[in-house]
Amino acid sequence: MTITLRAREVCPQCTGEFDWDSYDSVNVSVDPGLKSALLDGSLLRRRCPTCACTFRSTRGVLYHDMDLGLQVSLRPDGQLPGPAMDKLAEVMLAGPVGKGYRLRWVETVDALAEKVRVIEQGLDDRIVELVKVWLLGQEGHLEDDLAFLRVDASEGPLEFLTSDGRRPRVPRAIYDRVQEQFATKLAPDTGWLHVDRAFALRVLGVKLGGPPRSSARGTDQYGAVRQESPKRRDPDGVVTGLAMFGGFAGVVAWVFCGSAQGVAVAGAWLVVVLLLAWRLHKQ
Repeated sequence: MTITLRAREVCPQCTGEFDWDSYDSVNVSVDPGLKSALLDGSLLRRRCPTCACTFRSTRGVLYHDMDLGLQVSLRPDGQLPGPAMDKLAEVMLAGPVGKGYRLRWVETVDALAEKVRVIEQGLDDRIVELVKVWLLGQEGHLEDDLAFLRVDASEGPLEFLTSDGRRPRVPRAIYDRVQEQFATKLAPDTGWLHVDRAFALRVLGVKLGGPPRSSARGTDQYGAVRQESPKRRDPDGVVTGLAMFGGFAGVVAWVFCGSAQGVAVAGAWLVVVLLLAWRLHKQ
């Protein structure tokens, strides 16, 4: 259902506070007229009664489309969905109505609109993010912004929009191939997922800094199966340390015991170092 509430807003220009009727949840299947207003950002627009400044509210809102089986939580503060949202997901997905639902959370209205476009085209947004990484990798600009626009005709190529206004296309065969290749690498889609480029890179095994961006339960923290590589010792560091200690022992022996004893001790340490180096490099 669509839920409204009276909320306190703070003007970013004059810092004045005022109350505004805000949407906490928007069900576009029940109230289709609210869909375009939410996706273009106008539903979140506020006007300060003191200084007339117009700004976009930083309050979150839950987008619900029963026809698509999609819920997207817009969270401008970037905070993970909490226990209440997890409980909502658990109850809904356990019932017959929630079967096959996809639950996502995003930080911007643009990301919300992109999710809706992807699902409306019958695509898997997780695979689309992997395809976006593939496309950016082909162009050598992995740091660029890239947004999904549409599928050009039925089963046609996927069209994207770059930050500089270009509209590259990816053959549908590439999407199908990526979907087939990663079908077993993606965990079941059963919780609130933050599906973005970082998600795709983690699925590909590229490690990134920062906390995980998903609160899905019953899966790993990234919603994908990941295998950690076993830690290995650094043999060069060990050998260097032993060599330095051997040289130090030889100098001490030469100072206190004479040159002959120093040479003998240094030679013995050299043999030990070479044996250890050979064993470590064999591991």
